[in-house]
Amino acid sequence: MNIRDMLNKNIAYIVPFLIVSIVKLLYSIFYVHESSSIIAIRCISLCIYLLLSYYAYKKHTLAAIIIAILILLTGFSSLVVGIVMSTHSLILKIASCIIGVYFVYGGIKIFSLVKEERKKMREGLSGEKKVSVLQR
Repeated sequence: MNIRDMLNKNIAYIVPFLIVSIVKLLYSIFYVHESSSIIAIRCISLCIYLLLSYYAYKKHTLAAIIIAILILLTGFSSLVVGIVMSTHSLILKIASCIIGVYFVYGGIKIFSLVKEERKKMREGLSGEKKVSVLQR
């Protein structure tokens, strides 16, 4: 399995991450009316996320690792917001926690698949399986 296959299988984690970024941008433009500098930062962030997703799809391991880190951070922040949120809406708290758990799981899964892929690449380059010290 290469990085492209891994991302095809994990597109269910990357696309919602991009959708959340788009929703945050639109929310800041139309509902909150934030300053133009914050809107510009959100636009630049969205462009960077799209570029990273594209390069991760094109088999760049570093881009896949960065996307996994960003998904993890989004998941952790959603979990914290869901737990600490002072609103009286229980539905928003539960939804935020579910989204957080989903993104944390997706980020961990992408990390583990990148690790497996790197391990396979190292074994393939050396021509032989590496034996751990404990197995010798």
